[in-house]
Amino acid sequence: MEIWGLGAKRLKKLADALGIRTLSDLKNAIHAHKIRELKDF
Repeated sequence: MEIWGLGAKRLKKLADALGIRTLSDLKNAIHAHKIRELKDF
């Protein structure tokens, strides 16, 4: 997955912490305010 502003380390952190594997997963996490709960985000 390639998203401007998110490198491999941050994507790995999202995948490990929230189980994000697809762009749809990422959008759902954003709308549910899950990302802001993570350290360094």
